[in-house]
This record gives sequence, structure tokens and C-alpha cells, in this order.
Amino acid sequence: MDEQTLEKNDVLQELLKSEYDLAKHECEYYTQEFNKQDTVYGVYFAVFSVVIGAIYKIAETNNDQLELTNLAVILNQKIIIGGMILFLAFAYIYVFLVIMGNSYYLILYSEKIMVLERILNHYLDKKIFVWESCVMEQIQSFQNKRTAGYFNINLLKGAAAVLLYIIVEVLLGILWGLTFDNFIVALVYYVTLFVLSALILVNWLIMWKNLPEYYKNSFIAIYEEKLQINLKDEYDISKTQESAGLE
Repeated sequence: MDEQTLEKNDVLQELLKSEYDLAKHECEYYTQEFNKQDTVYGVYFAVFSVVIGAIYKIAETNNDQLELTNLAVILNQKIIIGGMILFLAFAYIYVFLVIMGNSYYLILYSEKIMVLERILNHYLDKKIFVWESCVMEQIQSFQNKRTAGYFNINLLKGAAAVLLYIIVEVLLGILWGLTFDNFIVALVYYVTLFVLSALILVNWLIMWKNLPEYYKNSFIAIYEEKLQINLKDEYDISKTQESAGLE
């Protein structure tokens, strides 16, 4: 290889390393945002408790014993309670969408880092960069149910988040039905929330299952075309999980 080609490769490696560092910075940012979801949940459920308490006090004015099977509220109270229920229902949808947005960019930049690691290793002719392209790809794989005997915490947290979302929306739906005895009003609410929730939860599951592989293949295809290199898949999870004790 002549001196001019070596210089070009050195410049290219510096540019790729710079892009790699930038992608890591972005990934760290969205990781921090994703980890803040516990705070977001805490704020939401604090508001949830206050609003539910307010709904109880409003309904209690017309119901001495507050029998849920015969909840009596006047029109003005129904409007106020209905507005509070809608606020809680759609606020939770927004909270879930914010978390999904951070998850999306976290997946995007993680896969970009992984591919850039493979490219840098290609030019260096050594497997120096392996954190995302080897270690994390195995640990965070959707197929990795357990690690060293312990369940994958990300899968458990995802399942808990989905279950909690369903519980809250069902409880709000029951409260809506108790407040409004009109079949059409109740049906519109149930259908709207069911459709929105189904779209969000299905998209959430598909995103975590399919998006990493999609972006990995997309980035590999783009960089192979632009750099005119062949990135061999040297980090095939299926070949390494057994030896690493991953399932």
C-alpha cells in the first residue's frame, strides 16, 4: 500500500473515530433520558393520586356512602370528573410516548456505534472496539432471556411497564363507566383508548424486537456502499451465545 493511500486511510480513521465519539455522546444523552423514566413515573403517579382524590371528593358531595354501583353526580360534576379522567388517561399515553421516543434514539445510536466499531476494527485489522458490537449486542439481545441465571432486567421492566399501563387505563375506564351512564359516551371512550393503547403497546414491542436488527443492517449497507468495504458479520449472536452461557 503506497504512502498516499496510507495517509487517506489515517484521515478516514480519524473522521470515523470522530463520528464514533459523537454517536457515543448522543447515546449517553438518551441513556440518561431513558433512565429518568422512574422520575417521570413518580411525577405521574403523584398527580394521579391527587386527581383521584379530587374526583372522590367531588363524587362524595352527592353520595353519603359513595356506593360505586349507584354513583350519582350532576352534569357539572360529570364534566369535571370526565375532564380529570381524560387528563389522566392521555397524560399516561404521553408519558409512554416520551419513554418510547428516548428508547427509539437509544436504539438508533447504539446500532450506529456498533457498526462504526466494526468499521474501525476493519481498518485497524484488530478487534479493539467490541463493547457495542459484541458485548452489549449479546447482553441486550431480545433473545437473551437470562444472563448468568438472572432474568434480563430490561425485559422485566418492559413487562412491568406494560402491565402497569394496562392496569391504570382499565381503572380509569371503570371510573368513566361509573360516571357516565350513557352507552354511546362510554363506548366512544373505550374504543378510542383501546385503539390508541393497542397501537402504542404493539409498536413498543415491535420496536424493541425488530428495530435494532433493522438499523444494524441499514447502517451496514450504507457504510459498505459509501466506503466500498465488506463488513463481515464477525459478531453473530447465535454463534456466541452458547459459549457465553446466554439463552
